[in-house]
Amino acid sequence: VLAERILADLIAENPWMARAHLVLGQTYMALSRSDEAATAFRTAMDRAQEREDGLYTGRAVYASALLASATMELRRGELDTCQLQSEQYLQIQRDSPDAIYLLGMVALRRGGVENLREAARLLRRANRMLPNSKLILANLVQTLSELGESDESQGFQRQLEAMQQAEREASERRLRPTRGAASQSGGPVAPAPAPEAPVKSPEPPVKSPPK
Repeated sequence: VLAERILADLIAENPWMARAHLVLGQTYMALSRSDEAATAFRTAMDRAQEREDGLYTGRAVYASALLASATMELRRGELDTCQLQSEQYLQIQRDSPDAIYLLGMVALRRGGVENLREAARLLRRANRMLPNSKLILANLVQTLSELGESDESQGFQRQLEAMQQAEREASERRLRPTRGAASQSGGPVAPAPAPEAPVKSPEPPVKSPPK
């Protein structure tokens, strides 16, 4: 991957650059290379603390790497690490819906009645902050279903289905003008012919003066 090679060269020349390690981790994450992503995020956090401690840029890179690492650890099934990093992120950015969602997912993955109740509490809170997140809604529906809270689960399920229907209708509206123009003529619409230039009347012949 070209991006990976460019970032690797950049890090080789500037191993202290925390942001480069962060972007490399995000690249690995997009490629589903979980172990390499986790390592890159840890390195980004270390470098941000070593070189840029106390600077806004350093704190921002550290926080971004921390949240990305927590997300990656959830994917890897490392629930304890995900919980720890999500809680640390909440100390930096209080009431972050992303971190609250991750904590809810940790509780959901652990299972058991008490954990499911905690998952429902956290996912409801995340949903209040991000009501248009289909991911949060879907996991909230699952959690409430496992708890036997069928009425509330069905209510959130209807919200999710309404959002999905609205997205489908919006997509169809964007495509409708193109489809309508093509269907009227059975194919692509030909451009209108250019208007013809007006025909000028012939000028009368010039008479020579009498000799």
